[in-house]
Amino acid sequence: MASYTARCGCGKQSISLAAAPLAQLICHCVDCRQVSGNDYTEIAFFAPDSCQVSGKFTEVTMPGGSQHPKTYYSCPDCGECLYATVSVLRGQVGVVAGKIQAPFEFAPKFHVWTSEKADGVDIDSSALQFTHGPPRPPHLV
Repeated sequence: MASYTARCGCGKQSISLAAAPLAQLICHCVDCRQVSGNDYTEIAFFAPDSCQVSGKFTEVTMPGGSQHPKTYYSCPDCGECLYATVSVLRGQVGVVAGKIQAPFEFAPKFHVWTSEKADGVDIDSSALQFTHGPPRPPHLV
């Protein structure tokens, strides 16, 4: 059984993950780019019942591309976003892959919201891409 821990930059907030991810992807949406401060965000999605949050987080909720709410959870001390929940994905928890400690290995299956990708970002033409969100729950792609 897989078991991982993700921590914010200062280490005060964390999330324990008691199962393998349901899906791994790279998101290019404007919201993820603004929250992360990067040109895209590498995300691993987990079932909500496999996640245990430790610490207090700052929450920012906004409508996603589907117009259903999504909430980003960031550390109030270092400001780093550690995870998000997306209601259209039935509450799956999207953890910033770079914050998940070893032995986790990020292996994205596809890119989403490429219609909003940052200028200058090149995506390998062989990569599976969706101009918006995936056409079905990401773990089924």
